Amino acid sequence: MIGVNELAALAGFDRSTAAQLRAERKRDQTGFPQVVSENGRSFLHRLEDLVIWIDHSRYQGFVATQDDEVAVWRLDRRMRSLIEMIGVNAGRRLLASLALTIQNASPKELTADPLGTLNRSNDELVRDLTNDISADPETVRPLIDELLRASTTPNVIDRSLVETGSHQPGVPHRTADAHACLAAMLLDASAGHSVYE
Repeated sequence: MIGVNELAALAGFDRSTAAQLRAERKRDQTGFPQVVSENGRSFLHRLEDLVIWIDHSRYQGFVATQDDEVAVWRLDRRMRSLIEMIGVNAGRRLLASLALTIQNASPKELTADPLGTLNRSNDELVRDLTNDISADPETVRPLIDELLRASTTPNVIDRSLVETGSHQPGVPHRTADAHACLAAMLLDASAGHSVYE
């Protein structure tokens, strides 16, 4: 599920177009997808419904839905959910092992018994990555569904692997102000300089 503001960022809409979309949703004059979830002033819709709507609406002429970006967004959401349940390192290893396996294993086999399929893999690396991971199959299946969707676009999986390995999705983090100031002083940094940790 996704909000209109997130859709606007994903599809490259400017602010005025995003505002227009919100207004038209309220007036219900454009066949805009129905609200799936409503919480206060937040309205959520299914991403697939919104993508289909764009492709058949008057916006289609000047907005090209970025399929890769949609796939990355969906995969990232699934990874965040998985990591919240089994932890960052286990989530990373599971994603890597599934990415290695997804092209060779039967989709039915993976969906029916995800961890069992990985543990029985002929690839020693896959077995090593997953031999101590404990996860409910129901937790893993949504991720497998997204990987199967994205398997026709390998760069989406590669990008997710890199991004998941370089930070902890869903875990906010920032350097304490005191440490950041100290680092800037030690490096004699001034306005216009960028400091990478």
